[in-house]
Amino acid sequence: MLLYGVLHSSERYQRMYLVDCLRDQAEAGWKDVEIYGQVPHLFADAYGISGLEEIKKGLEAFALEAAVFRPGVYQYDLCADPEDPFGAASMGYYRHMAAAAVKLGAKMLSLNSFMRIVDGDLPERKKRAVKAVKMLSAEAGPVKILCENGGKYSAFSALKELCDLKSAVPEIQIQMNLAGALEAGEKLSDWLKAFGEDLKVISVPGFLLREMQEGTHTDGEWPKDCLSALFQSSFCGWIRLENYEAGYREAFRLCGIPAGGL
Repeated sequence: MLLYGVLHSSERYQRMYLVDCLRDQAEAGWKDVEIYGQVPHLFADAYGISGLEEIKKGLEAFALEAAVFRPGVYQYDLCADPEDPFGAASMGYYRHMAAAAVKLGAKMLSLNSFMRIVDGDLPERKKRAVKAVKMLSAEAGPVKILCENGGKYSAFSALKELCDLKSAVPEIQIQMNLAGALEAGEKLSDWLKAFGEDLKVISVPGFLLREMQEGTHTDGEWPKDCLSALFQSSFCGWIRLENYEAGYREAFRLCGIPAGGL
C-alpha cells in the first residue's frame, strides 16, 4: 500500500477547457486532482460563485476526486481588518471558497494567498489571520484547512511562523512549498520534525523536479534522489505538481517515484 500520492493541479489549464485537464488526468492514470478555483473554470467573489456545478460534474464524469481545492489568487486578504469593507469582502470570498470545497467533496482547502503582506501592523495582521483561519476551519466542516508557506513578503513566510500558526489553530494542516523552503535555507528534516503527520502536501515546481532528475540541483540535503529519500521517511501525504506532461512524469519515475494515490 502506497503511503503517498502524486497530486496534479488544474492551475496550468487556465487557458484551456477544464475537461482537457480532467481527461489528461484520467488518461495518465491519476485519480486525485487539485482544483484551482479561478476563471475561466470558476468565478467567485464576495457575493457569489458560478461554475461549481460544472466542475463537480466533470470530476464525476472522469471518476476523479478533488483532494485539494485551492482558491484563485485575487486581491482578497484574510489579514485585513474585518470591520472595514475590504476585510468583510475578503471574509465573504473565503467563506464561498470553504462552501465550494465542501460541495466538491474536497479533502483539503488550501490557503496561501492570504498570507502576503499588504500594509499595516504585522503582529495585528497575524492575529486577524489566526481568527479568520479559525472561523473558516469551523465552517469548512469535514474539509481540512491547509496552510502553505508564502514568499519573501508573506506574513507567514518562515517555518517558525507556520509553527506559530499551527500552535494557535491546531486543527489546520500544513503544505510545504519546496522552492520557498529551499530559498529560505530550510531543510526537509526541519519540516518533518516540526509538523510530523500534519505535513500533508509538498509542492514541487516543475523546474525543481527537472533539476533533481538531471542532477543539477544538489544544495544541502537536496541531492538528485531527494524525493526518493523523502518517501523513505515517515511522510504520508501528497506531492503536488502543476504539470501533466510526459517529461515530468518521466522525471518522477527517474527520481524513483511511481504513480500512485492515497
